[in-house]
Amino acid sequence: TLDMATLIILFLAIFAHKGAAAIAISFRLAYSHFSKKYQYFLLIFFALMTPLGILLGHFIIQFFSNHQKLVASF
Repeated sequence: TLDMATLIILFLAIFAHKGAAAIAISFRLAYSHFSKKYQYFLLIFFALMTPLGILLGHFIIQFFSNHQKLVASF
């Protein structure tokens, strides 16, 4: 399992990378031909990908963990 220090380092790395990527994407979108509404949609979509990926990963781990316990019980 991961200890708290490892989780904090992982969080900070993701947080720093996400911020830098968001700034880069914002600059690219500012000079694009996309409408403001579509630019906002793309930024919100980008912002939601990390939490959704974490949730998806959590559910996949839970599914395989429960499946492994079920198989081990036979």
